[in-house]
Amino acid sequence: LFRSLTHTRREALEKTEKQLETIDQLHLEYAKRAAPFNNWMEGATEDLQDMFIVHTIEEIEGLIAAHEQFKSTLPDADREREAIQGIQNEAQKIADYNHIKLASGNPYTTITPQIINSKWEKVQQLVPKRDGALQNEQDKQQSNEHLRLQFAKQANVVGPWIQTKMEEIGRIAIEMNGTLEDQLDHLKQYEQRIIDYKPNIDKLDRKST
Repeated sequence: LFRSLTHTRREALEKTEKQLETIDQLHLEYAKRAAPFNNWMEGATEDLQDMFIVHTIEEIEGLIAAHEQFKSTLPDADREREAIQGIQNEAQKIADYNHIKLASGNPYTTITPQIINSKWEKVQQLVPKRDGALQNEQDKQQSNEHLRLQFAKQANVVGPWIQTKMEEIGRIAIEMNGTLEDQLDHLKQYEQRIIDYKPNIDKLDRKST
């Protein structure tokens, strides 16, 4: 009987030892995968909060494309998160089933499942905020581009007009004929044409500010 009890106890100890080895391997696997995933989440959080300054539609479109590419990686990242959590759950399940009391925490890492979930939730919250910020900036750049095109169109009309008038006034100053009154009337006519055209110049000036 004693021999039988000793044998049974040895078997129980060996079984427990194997279970502890399995749990240890699971803890090690968890740590190996949790560390790079944690680093990825910290980098993603920083990138999602990164301030940006752009001056053209092309620049903001480049940022939007990069953000969309990042979002396309989120399903794979979520699967990795679930796999990492699954490793921890498996270790705990083995311990609970065999009434093994584990030491608090993973001996190979301080990154707990709670930390991973908390950082993942932060990433999930920041993604739509980044969407909104990029969309607002895109709207702003499109509005600016529309104003730039309007200004260029108006400048293409006003610029040559001013150049022509300056040349004409220069010729008048050289080629003035007739009485002083005739010359004065001629200059007043030019003055009136310039006054009549001034709203176009004012319109251009407003668009430049």
